[in-house]
Amino acid sequence: MKTFVSKYLNARIGTASVNAKIRTYKSPGERIVIDSVVIGDDIEGNAIWYLNSEDLCYYWSGGIDETEFAIKDTSFGSDRKKSMLIMAEAKDYFWRKYRDEIPELTGVTIEYNDVFSLVFQYLNLQNSAIPAILYFKGFTIPTSMVIAPNSEFHFILGSSISRRGMEQWGSSGIKLRGTMTGNAGNYLLTNYHVAAVDFMEKDIFIYSYDKDSQFRFCSMPAWFDNPNSTNEIGWLYSGLFTDWHDVALIYLKSDLDMRNVTFDGTEINGHIDIFNDPEYERKHVVLFGAKSGRKSGHILSVNASQRFAQGTKSYYKENLIQITNTSNPGDSGCPVLYNQQLIGLLVGSDTLSSYVLPIQRILNNFYLKL
Repeated sequence: MKTFVSKYLNARIGTASVNAKIRTYKSPGERIVIDSVVIGDDIEGNAIWYLNSEDLCYYWSGGIDETEFAIKDTSFGSDRKKSMLIMAEAKDYFWRKYRDEIPELTGVTIEYNDVFSLVFQYLNLQNSAIPAILYFKGFTIPTSMVIAPNSEFHFILGSSISRRGMEQWGSSGIKLRGTMTGNAGNYLLTNYHVAAVDFMEKDIFIYSYDKDSQFRFCSMPAWFDNPNSTNEIGWLYSGLFTDWHDVALIYLKSDLDMRNVTFDGTEINGHIDIFNDPEYERKHVVLFGAKSGRKSGHILSVNASQRFAQGTKSYYKENLIQITNTSNPGDSGCPVLYNQQLIGLLVGSDTLSSYVLPIQRILNNFYLKL
């Protein structure tokens, strides 16, 4: 396979690693002959490297132009975690390629059933345009198609959290603590589309209380849908709604006695990062929704991207955890646990599955801990 370098690229000797000795480098526009593909060090989310038969050096694929090609006898190998890195990159590439070209496309997930594949979700299959086999940086990736509508966020009137004066309500969230001087204190974590749905309607997707002229107080009504019986718990502190986030933090009053114990007495003992870890596929999880109560299910995929519909608008959500459909409207922001450890908070669902925002991403971005 002949291809060309797109930026200055080091030629590494002996192994596909940033720690390997550099023999020379290639300049943009130079040609490289690729004979084999290997999984090496992960750079910027890309762990694919190429071996050049002419100089016997390894080159990181991030500096190579060509993407959609296959090399004979290239396989993922037995290391599922490293193989998952390739599938994650391929999923992101093809999702971004097809999602605007094909309006009927509602999502894509990574599936492992003896072999890895990409599962594309369609409103209908009449106009399906994605090939049964895709080629990505030397690898051959099988695909399949299923029918599924756009996902929907799960919030309705009469659940658990509301802003004062607002008629939209969402599920109870998770108590977290700030780890930096600037965000010291206790917070309740929920979805942005729960705590700031009015901002979304105005296309405001980021919020910070220190840039506001008022305190936006939040209340928690009594359980079992009595929105007229509320207790003020704090105020909206910050929020972020992007392809990767749907997060709001409510700064809790200092006199509140609130613990991470669910309504059935289950204590959250910590958190675990399962995103992109295929070892957790098919593992048992439990969702604690304000509407659904305690619901059991299992993990279908540790990396999914979805199109969410809200009214006349639609939003993309990237890199979610996909679980069996155990949620209902009103469950948004509720905790999802594996062995009493938090894996994330619920965002919404389609008719096939529910979708969870990974917790580690939230903790890292907002400097929080349980």
